[in-house]
Amino acid sequence: MELYNVDVIEIRGFHRQQVPIQDACQARSDSRGVDVVLKGWRTGLNKVQLTKTFRAGGISLSEAAKLTGQVLDGIELRVHLDQFPTLGRAQAALTEIGIAEIHE
Repeated sequence: MELYNVDVIEIRGFHRQQVPIQDACQARSDSRGVDVVLKGWRTGLNKVQLTKTFRAGGISLSEAAKLTGQVLDGIELRVHLDQFPTLGRAQAALTEIGIAEIHE
């Protein structure tokens, strides 16, 4: 069994990821992820998965639920999602969930 000397274990979505403490404590402007604008939704939108995606992106449960409601109300949102390294990956995941338009 291999042991790791890790300063912080960070939970992202359903995956455990070992990160050095300086990465976990970065200022928001230096953090990884992407900023995206979400506009509209398509029939069949997976509300639960959208909320989970917000949560995996570093957003609290109450705020994630509020944002999901705002998407359903047709409000255009700008959010930062930590789990996506590129805009393209964010677009692919959010399109599959049922968001109509995703851009920077």
